[in-house]
Formats: sequence, structure tokens, C-alpha cells
Amino acid sequence: GVAKADAMCQTLAGAVPVPPIKGRRVDKFVAYLSAPGADASSRLKNGDLGYARPKDLAIVAKTYGDLIAGNFQIPVLYDELGVQIPGNSSCDNMPALVWTGTEPGGMTAEDHCGSWMDPLLLGQQGSALSSGTPAIAACGFSCLASSRLYCVENP
Repeated sequence: GVAKADAMCQTLAGAVPVPPIKGRRVDKFVAYLSAPGADASSRLKNGDLGYARPKDLAIVAKTYGDLIAGNFQIPVLYDELGVQIPGNSSCDNMPALVWTGTEPGGMTAEDHCGSWMDPLLLGQQGSALSSGTPAIAACGFSCLASSRLYCVENP
């Protein structure tokens, strides 16, 4: 479920070996994930600072509106340790796929693995190697697959 994904993001943020930017708190990280009753647009808060990649602090989404709309200026491209994600942005490149369950605009997609509780259903995915809306809504896959999460600081 969404709460477990948020806990995973906090664990991942806490495991990053470099010091966080001053003022950042691990417990403020949440998954960019939607489920019925828990749309990304209602779960994520407006931080007014933009949303950057952890490796180089390049701006992925300039505003909260861009983040929710899936208007990613550049691909996320790196994992939480700063390692470049391999391959290309196609739906066949499993290492680049990211669970979102979110449509552009921040609402829950039709495919959300039954609120992230049923591995026999389908889930909406984006690609960490894409910009624009394909970053959050590019593919639908079996929920048996293992994929990444976008973890976002939620001020």
C-alpha cells in the first residue's frame, strides 16, 4: 500500500551516504504514488522550491503544478545513490520503470494494483529516463514485477 511505499522512501532517503541538504528531514519523504482515496495531488504538498535530482540538483519539476502534471523538464535519470539508471525510456526497459499509479494531473490511474495490495492486477508506471508525462504515465505492468519508486520530499 501507499503507507508502505512512503516508509520505503524514508528508509531509502536515510540510507543515502552523502549529507542531506540543510533542513531536509528523512521523515518528510513520500512516494509519488496514487491509489483510490490517496491521489498524488492530495498526498504531495507544495514546497515552493522546485523538485531536483539528488545527484546534481538539476531541476526535474520547477513547480508543484509541474510535478503533479507530470511535466518533468528533464528525466530523473539517477537512483538515490547517484547511480545512472541503465538503458532507454521504453516500456521494455524494466530497470527504468517506476510505479506511480498516477495520471497526468495527479489523479489515480485506472491501474493501481488494487491500491498496491494485489499482485495479480496491473499498475501504472512511468520511466525515470523520460521527461514530460511519460515520466509518470508510460506503461502498465503486472504488479508481480519489481520496479522503482519516485521518492519526493514533502515539506
